[in-house]
Amino acid sequence: TSGISILRSLQMEVLRMLSAHEKIAGGDGNPGKYLRPPIWPNEWPAFRARLGKWPARRLMRVMERIHDAERQTKLAGATGDPVIRLLINDLARAAENVR
Repeated sequence: TSGISILRSLQMEVLRMLSAHEKIAGGDGNPGKYLRPPIWPNEWPAFRARLGKWPARRLMRVMERIHDAERQTKLAGATGDPVIRLLINDLARAAENVR
């Protein structure tokens, strides 16, 4: 899997979480079924917990970091993988610190 593919997958998940935040703020009682791909009822508690760790403002900063990492990876060529590794490690550390 290429580094850019990993970044795109991460970007899609962040966009899905941002969409969920929008739907919740708009008063939608069951936003999971309207997301793409949808969040099934049995998966909703775990997804909701992730949303609690990642508020919309924080997710927007993550999107900026993803775009920066993509730019750096494309400029670095084959040696761009450490940029992605650092981003993912930083995100994991940030999620762990929210507990």
